[in-house]
Amino acid sequence: MLEKLEAIYQRWKNVETELSSPDAMADMKRFAQLNKEYKDLAKIVDEYNIYKNIISNIESNKQILATEKDEEFREMAKGELDELLIKQDEMEEAIRLMLIPKDPEDSKNAIIEIRGGTGGDEAALFAGDLYRMYMRYCERRGWKTELVDLVGIVNGCDCIIVDDMIDTAGTLCLAAEELKKNGAKKVYAFATHGLFSGKAVDNINKSCLEKVIVTNT
Repeated sequence: MLEKLEAIYQRWKNVETELSSPDAMADMKRFAQLNKEYKDLAKIVDEYNIYKNIISNIESNKQILATEKDEEFREMAKGELDELLIKQDEMEEAIRLMLIPKDPEDSKNAIIEIRGGTGGDEAALFAGDLYRMYMRYCERRGWKTELVDLVGIVNGCDCIIVDDMIDTAGTLCLAAEELKKNGAKKVYAFATHGLFSGKAVDNINKSCLEKVIVTNT
């Protein structure tokens, strides 16, 4: 693993050098590609540096156990070595995952279509739950989302959004805004769990929501 990581480190250094070359700066497409590669490799290089430090400390503690005669000092070294060996296993697993080749499609946008299908109101409610689940997942991962189309007629209606939990309220406020864009008169929100973390209260106050009601579960 160390040889592979060292090769990645050398590639990262080479890309760093290329980025500062006049040829790369003159070709913006090439520059953008190099910049993306540099940032992707930097994540692995950061982990590699931490991993190398752990390996070095493991060897140092092993050396102490092999040569030191003071029992108290040996006991300290053994305790630290046990912790470092656990960290080594954890880091090796994390690095293996990082070294898995990425699908070139991963960096592209995705379009997800959610339909209520057959099943009447229950199917529609499930589709709503599914939509909010995906939106919340994207929000937590820091991904940008955009609602392309809203199925159903809300023009001139008072709308109620029913959710299980309000965390930062980002997804909730986006859903309310989309309903208003499509002609809803008023939008209310009901939730069973109100966490209201981060800027949730500020987000709600700035949104178009009339009221947010949380039940005590």
